[in-house]
Amino acid sequence: MPSKQKQSTASEETEEVDDEVEETEPKLKERSKGVTRGNSTKGERSRRKHKSAESSETQEASEKEKRKEGEHVKEKKRKKRAKDDSEDGAVIENEAEDDEQNNNDPTSNSKKEKSEKLKEEVTEGVKEEKKKKKKKPSSESPQGDEEMGSKDKKSKDGKKKKKSHNNDDEEPLIEEQEEEEDSKKKKKKKAKKGSADSDEDKKKKGKKSKNKQVDYAVIYQNELLNYHTDSSDGYEDEYYKKKVYEVVTVTGDVKGAGTDANVFVTLFGEFGVTPKVHLASKSRTAFEKNKTDVFRVKTHNVGPLKKLRIEHDNTGMNGSWFLDRVVVTDMNRPHLRFYFACNNWLSREEADNLFVRDLLGSLNPMDVPKLNKYIVSVFTPDIKGSGTDADVFLNIFGEIGDTGERRLDSDKDNFERGSEDKFTIEAPNLGRLRKITIGHNNRGIVYNVQVMTGNVRGAGTNSKIHMVMHGSKGLKNSGKVFLEGGAFERGLIDIFNVEICELISPLSRVSIGHDNGAVGAGWYCEKVVIYCPFTGIEQTFACGMWLDEDEGDGLIERELYEMVSLRQKKQKKFPWSLWIWTSDVKGAGTDAQVFLQIYGEKGKSDEIKLENKSDSFEQGQLDKFIVEMPDTGRLRKLRIWHEKRHPFSGWHLAKVTVLKTLTMEKYSFECGRWLDVNEDDNEIVRELSATGALINEPLPLIKYRVTICTGNVSGSGTDASVFLNIIGDLGDTGERLMIMSKNNVNKFEKGNHDEFLIESVILGRVHRVRVGHDGRGGGCGWWLDRNEDDGQIVRELVPDGDGLRLFNVSYHIAIKTGNVNGASSDSRVFVKLYGEKGDTNKMTLAINRLLIGHTNEGLRAGWFLDSVQISVQVHGKQYMFPSDRWLCKDEADGKVEVEIYPSEILEIEQCK
Repeated sequence: MPSKQKQSTASEETEEVDDEVEETEPKLKERSKGVTRGNSTKGERSRRKHKSAESSETQEASEKEKRKEGEHVKEKKRKKRAKDDSEDGAVIENEAEDDEQNNNDPTSNSKKEKSEKLKEEVTEGVKEEKKKKKKKPSSESPQGDEEMGSKDKKSKDGKKKKKSHNNDDEEPLIEEQEEEEDSKKKKKKKAKKGSADSDEDKKKKGKKSKNKQVDYAVIYQNELLNYHTDSSDGYEDEYYKKKVYEVVTVTGDVKGAGTDANVFVTLFGEFGVTPKVHLASKSRTAFEKNKTDVFRVKTHNVGPLKKLRIEHDNTGMNGSWFLDRVVVTDMNRPHLRFYFACNNWLSREEADNLFVRDLLGSLNPMDVPKLNKYIVSVFTPDIKGSGTDADVFLNIFGEIGDTGERRLDSDKDNFERGSEDKFTIEAPNLGRLRKITIGHNNRGIVYNVQVMTGNVRGAGTNSKIHMVMHGSKGLKNSGKVFLEGGAFERGLIDIFNVEICELISPLSRVSIGHDNGAVGAGWYCEKVVIYCPFTGIEQTFACGMWLDEDEGDGLIERELYEMVSLRQKKQKKFPWSLWIWTSDVKGAGTDAQVFLQIYGEKGKSDEIKLENKSDSFEQGQLDKFIVEMPDTGRLRKLRIWHEKRHPFSGWHLAKVTVLKTLTMEKYSFECGRWLDVNEDDNEIVRELSATGALINEPLPLIKYRVTICTGNVSGSGTDASVFLNIIGDLGDTGERLMIMSKNNVNKFEKGNHDEFLIESVILGRVHRVRVGHDGRGGGCGWWLDRNEDDGQIVRELVPDGDGLRLFNVSYHIAIKTGNVNGASSDSRVFVKLYGEKGDTNKMTLAINRLLIGHTNEGLRAGWFLDSVQISVQVHGKQYMFPSDRWLCKDEADGKVEVEIYPSEILEIEQCK
């Protein structure tokens, strides 16, 4: 009986070793690359079963020998224990093949090697078993007690092992050992099936299942780590692939936690930013106290989420909302579930009065990222009238996002003269800060914004309208811009110039809304048109919906998307900083309207009108302007003038400096002269050569002598104001009024030859001159030799002997005045066409734009221009120029002239 117990115990231990070998086999692959291995454990088991079948007949007859051989193995195991404990990995050999070799090989050395290998395997199992027994108490299971008992028996039989050390018959031992292992495996399998209360079996199963779970976790972790691919995969394409997200909001369990307002969410990820998404619910119980609401939103793929912005529009009976948390799941990859903890109010009356929150996300609901605190100090200067009672808003932009529009508010009276106000803003980490926008006083690139109110009953509003312009993929935005000064009345277009610090055109979308803070706050928005001079892109964002909590879907803020078919590509214009110094001499200042024009290697700018405030161009003063010009290349010269010729409009100009804000190109234009009819040479126009680091040698300033010969026919003289423009390789002189004749007091009379001097920067070779008059005064008709009497008052002349001839082209211009109240005008209207070969001087070419306006004269000068149509039969082209706007000092943006571009070019019958 003791021998049988020993045998069964040894069999159990062998089975556990085999199991451990099976479990540790994958680990051995990873830990030791240099481990020598035979065939798989499966092959060993099959061979062992075959051997055990052959030796089963002699099992009872050799009980005594088996016991002796077991003692022999244990003795060798004890001798090798110290060595085995120091080894890092186990070496597993193909035991079945060794058994076959030992049966045919009588050499004692091979038998010893075989015995040592088997001994090492058993020792490895005993080591693993020791580790198990250290972790669990001895009273945990009956099987554990049995294993402990078998160890005691082994230790008692130590002397017997030494006596049986010289036994040469190793083959029966191996066969019997394999038979015990196979029988033990069968018993253990039966025990696992039948014994549900075995703690050890449960632990083994748990360990195996745990290993599988770890493998899945590694797979998910690798997938998360590798989800953010290289930029070569194209984030742009990934962003525009639509994706469905599940957004779960949990409203807190505090008094008054629910809200009736419209809730919006914006997702920020590695690929970009989604548009603002309205979490619309058909249920009236959405966002109620202690309630969980689930939404499915389809929007752009922004990749792994970084943060979430959640907000509401503060409408309804109860706008305040206490949000506990938000959970967002990528429905294509459900394991990507991001948790956003809030546990705060979104309210204008509760906590910090914020109803917009930026929340940081985490894949672990227990790991809540912490927000950063930004200390903002605002200094108001000690200047009269510098304080304000208005609401001030701040948006901080960093490398990885922005804080969103934040109102700077505290308990004290803020933004008073000579004060410092401090505020704390909590937001996710923005990285290195790039810029801030505060209030609506942004400076930089000017965007022309046209907002059209629909022509439906009650469409107008008295509320404050605001908008946000979003750049490509929503990564950049303008911040909240308040459109102040607009009428927003039914059927009208309000025009604004919005200045922001960054180039974000072309826009991906526009957010527009109002504060719902006036009687009759509802507004019907028809469309928004935005033009960026820097990119030359004009985009139309259609709306055609109510922004009214009592109409339609009740939203008072909407996301508008571009109608791509209406996009227009206009001439690009770049922002320049213009600084003008008035000299510090007596009477140097002027109240006149100042103009300038800049010439470069690639062309020239339009005539730029500098808006003169009451305190501009005063003695010893520096005036700063932001102007927009097309790319003219390296600058050559500047022409500056003013429009008044009376004795008290004189101006002494010191110098002009221009700076291209994008490339920091800087040019200076030195003057130091009067622009006055009573000073210097009595001229009110000055041309200045460009100087600076980019100019090797400034162009010289020279004087051109001009002789104008009036025809010797009856009535050929004129009393009108005559102008002349000389055009050469390096530019032109601009239209110069012929005021001071050098040889005649009564100029431009029949048969006269009148001489004039024109001072200008050198023009190079002269190509042609343009001469004409304004058609005013008695006897304004004027005969110019070599020209036909076709009714034109402007002629272009080329030098004799060049063999050149200018051909006249007729442009048929049809102007349509709008059908709105007071649309007609009594003022004088002019038009100037621009084409590929030049311009018509407010009157050749394929037309790419036109300038149209009026002189703002008469009792009813205001004019509503609907459209302009120009037909050029010689070219077989018809150009359509839509306008649909006011040209009036008292309407829209106050402009009386506007530059418009063709919306379409039609083919018509060509006349030769």
